[in-house]
Amino acid sequence: MKEQRYRINYKILFAYILGICLISATFFGFIYARFLNNGEAIAVMKEVDDTSVAAQERRVSFSFVGDFLIHGPVFRAAKIGSNTYDFTPLVAQMQGLIDSDIAVCNIDGLVDAYGENKNITSYPNFNTPYEILNAIKSLGFNYITTANNHAYDKGWTGVVKNLENIKSAGLTPLGTYISQEEYDKLYITEANGLKIGMSAWSALDNGLAGTIGEKDKYAMHKFNQDSFDEPTAMLNEVKRMREAGAEVVIMFLHWGAEYSNSPTDSQRFIAKQLAAAGVDVIVGGHTHCVQPIEWLDDTLCIYSLGNFFADQIDLSNPIPKTQYGMLVNLDIVKSNGRVEIENAEYMPTFTYRDSIFKTENSSTSYGYILAPAGKYAKSGTLPNGINSKIWEVSKKAYNHVTSIVGESISVREIYK
Repeated sequence: MKEQRYRINYKILFAYILGICLISATFFGFIYARFLNNGEAIAVMKEVDDTSVAAQERRVSFSFVGDFLIHGPVFRAAKIGSNTYDFTPLVAQMQGLIDSDIAVCNIDGLVDAYGENKNITSYPNFNTPYEILNAIKSLGFNYITTANNHAYDKGWTGVVKNLENIKSAGLTPLGTYISQEEYDKLYITEANGLKIGMSAWSALDNGLAGTIGEKDKYAMHKFNQDSFDEPTAMLNEVKRMREAGAEVVIMFLHWGAEYSNSPTDSQRFIAKQLAAAGVDVIVGGHTHCVQPIEWLDDTLCIYSLGNFFADQIDLSNPIPKTQYGMLVNLDIVKSNGRVEIENAEYMPTFTYRDSIFKTENSSTSYGYILAPAGKYAKSGTLPNGINSKIWEVSKKAYNHVTSIVGESISVREIYK
């Protein structure tokens, strides 16, 4: 028997060995880049990925309004039972006009500070029924600023309970805190891939800091609105937010002289300091009437939004400017590494009281509506759903608000 012999195919063997070498080179090359080049391979990969993300447009829409200020006549008009309220019919005409990713309002005072709507009170120490939160949420808001001059109206109990109630309603509070840890923590949220830092500060506490003792040092963000020194604490927070990755920074300031149509010189100084520090939008309130909107280079400054839903009509005759407010809408867009504000506009609004709006269980002789002046004022004929009196009030509100706010951004007019 002949011995069998096996012929080696050197071409196949060579190809096999070459393949193993190529795979090994790729693998060890990656390891070398990862470990021996001090992570440079990963850095390059991340840079390419970041460039791809930066090229994508990321857009977030915002809505801002001023104060929900609920005096006795307003909450009595919303009363539907011995201890229950319904504010939603009073604000229903604004339904569908607030549809932003981030929508922010302010409540002057506390919400249900003692639970179960006990001891509901009005000026000077506000304790507002819990149901105001239902109305606010129904309109499309998801944030409430709590840093204002009425934050301490019911002492420490009010501060704590107010935050609990806002959170229980599915809303996010900004500006008051129950610990030093919370006070020091930055608020940065992400919407549509854009990181947004927001903070709320008040220049006033109505002299009630003593009612909460040492807790005042962390209960609320506060600043001096009358100083021409640098607002160091606010500037430091802006810097910290940027360092923590915030691509957009918005500051809410409760400031100004009540019932004044114009900001003070010190307010303008503070606004310029914040703008220079990189704040994108400054949103002001407290004056109970609208003030101008201005551009400070690339920063949009809304000095005061005025009241949104309130009854202070007797304080501002013959022009009831406390009954007029505005809804400000805008988009913030980041594309190719640049942040810009687009589609900035405002709509004048008004709160009106009349006996025709009285609800069935109201303990007052009249009721209220919160209405969009911009929706009705410029119509050539009487709009559907309102009477001639409301139409005339719409025109007055529109004319007053636009005369004060100015032309830095567009006024929104709806003809439907």
